[in-house]
Amino acid sequence: MVSTLCSALFLCARRRVADAFASAPLPAALALLLVPCLTGVSLWSGVHAAETLRSTFAADAELARSAAVAVALSAALAGVVVSSVAPGRRALGTQLAAAPVPRAASAIALTVAPVAVLLAATAVPVTLFLAPLAGVATPAALAALAAAVFAGAIAFEAAVAFSRRAVRGFAFAAVGVLVAAADPLTPTARALQGEASLRPYPLAGAALAAWAISVAHRPPSRASRGLVRFSAHGIVLSALARYARRPQLRAYAIAAVAFGAGGVAALRMAGLPVAAAALVASLTAILGAAVFALAAPGLDGCADWVWRLAPVRTWWLFLRFAFAAVAAAAAVGAVGVAAAWAVAPAEPRLVASVAAAAAVVFGSALLSGSVVAWREGGGGDQLACLGAFAAVATGWSFAAGRVAIVLGLEAGAGAAAVAVGALVAAVGFAVALRARSVR
Repeated sequence: MVSTLCSALFLCARRRVADAFASAPLPAALALLLVPCLTGVSLWSGVHAAETLRSTFAADAELARSAAVAVALSAALAGVVVSSVAPGRRALGTQLAAAPVPRAASAIALTVAPVAVLLAATAVPVTLFLAPLAGVATPAALAALAAAVFAGAIAFEAAVAFSRRAVRGFAFAAVGVLVAAADPLTPTARALQGEASLRPYPLAGAALAAWAISVAHRPPSRASRGLVRFSAHGIVLSALARYARRPQLRAYAIAAVAFGAGGVAALRMAGLPVAAAALVASLTAILGAAVFALAAPGLDGCADWVWRLAPVRTWWLFLRFAFAAVAAAAAVGAVGVAAAWAVAPAEPRLVASVAAAAAVVFGSALLSGSVVAWREGGGGDQLACLGAFAAVATGWSFAAGRVAIVLGLEAGAGAAAVAVGALVAAVGFAVALRARSVR
């Protein structure tokens, strides 16, 4: 049963990739080209940063632990997002979702296996970046990061169970606390200093098994008890209302704010200075908020048949949609950053750096969502969209950084201009792709 479900799921994924190449060959080819570029950028970045980071972490163990906390925080946020979009029984479709498929088989084949494939693909550039720094301790670092990812996924399952008023949420939360209490941070910090350890491997395996059991026993969703109707006037306001009505996006907004406030508290307890803790937590909140810009093109695409009949130019319509998506992401990101700075107030000059990073990340998310659409209810499509976002964000930010270095605009107003230019270019490409897709 497991092999049959896995074969069916990946066959559907292969067909959708083939359809993407048939409908938009140039964007699909560019997205495919980003894969080797991403590996090259990761290796180049790791080689150039290894010398400085290795000596710095070797001289300051507290700084190494603070870096481990920052990396684990991002990994936990990734676990929350991945677990929320992982395909489950809904991947079978509405007609087969009620089939008598064993709970364990559906969890392994339709949730754990796709997530494992995505994490394995993500581990390649991470390995290339860490290898020059950690050396023989790279596998231990990867195992510790995997434990952090699954800890975040378990936390999401506990939150889902609590939201559905299931008592098993307490069990999920207890398991997540046990994984966190096992301290995956110490092996990560030691790996950053080049010291290998065997402890992360059983911890990662136990965290994976606990998450798989949580997924298999996820409580069913509760039926809605009523409808809420409201009116929105104007293209931008109606798009904002369309995004805000999605429960999944609202959950991401809550997670972004929670990781902003909770992350800065964890970083401060780890000994990181106020400015660095606020900056890292703010960037984590921005990554969580970027899901709004990532999902917006796919949500708009559900009504492409309406946009073809709209009495307005297509590019102008999608430009307004893009503005609404970036505005929604910026609003959530601003709340997350404000929550982080409320816990650890930093210098106002850091606001410009956070805003520049947000411009590049939100532009990358919007462009990724236009290339690989985020389909509501389609976990496999959402996982593919997240993978595209990881590749595009890495390549786009690297290109913007190199442009800033070549032009000598690495700080101040020049850096802000480069970030805004990256956002405008990403929005332009996204609008062009969306306008072409509805012709």
